Amino acid sequence: NDGLMRLSTTEYAPPMEKNLDNIFMHLTNYSINKSSENYEDCDAEDKGSKRSIKYLKSWMASNNYSFPTLWNTITDIVIKTMVVAEPYLLHAYRMARPGTTSATSNSVCFEVLGMDIFVDRKLRPWLLEVNRSPSFGCDTKVDADIKFDVIKTAFNLLNLKPCEKRRTLAAQ
Repeated sequence: NDGLMRLSTTEYAPPMEKNLDNIFMHLTNYSINKSSENYEDCDAEDKGSKRSIKYLKSWMASNNYSFPTLWNTITDIVIKTMVVAEPYLLHAYRMARPGTTSATSNSVCFEVLGMDIFVDRKLRPWLLEVNRSPSFGCDTKVDADIKFDVIKTAFNLLNLKPCEKRRTLAAQ
């Protein structure tokens, strides 16, 4: 039950003509911010430009903010996004296995989706994008810890057994 949060490398200020070119202020994208002189590549839990959701939970509690309220709102966004995305994902999965139209047939496809959610200064979350191919590259300990757990959880959810591989190969 963790996730990755990225922090911008420059303190945010509302967009104005004089700061519109400062991409480090308005975006938290790793590929952009890693080239900022303020980017912190650190393995400490309370430092660095990448931190865990567990850290956020602790920080919010120590500053008298309600993490459960924020997390429930984020969960609601994720659920609603998946409801909207389900027909498109189902179509893509069926295309990977032509001729299979039954909704009860065994699935042969899965994806790990990444959701980028921006939290504003009033602690309101906003969905920015859904990544069908989130990066699993790691350059910090927090990256490795969280992404390893995501992959491990995905494989646990698949509940793969050696006999299923033999059965699938035999059916082909």
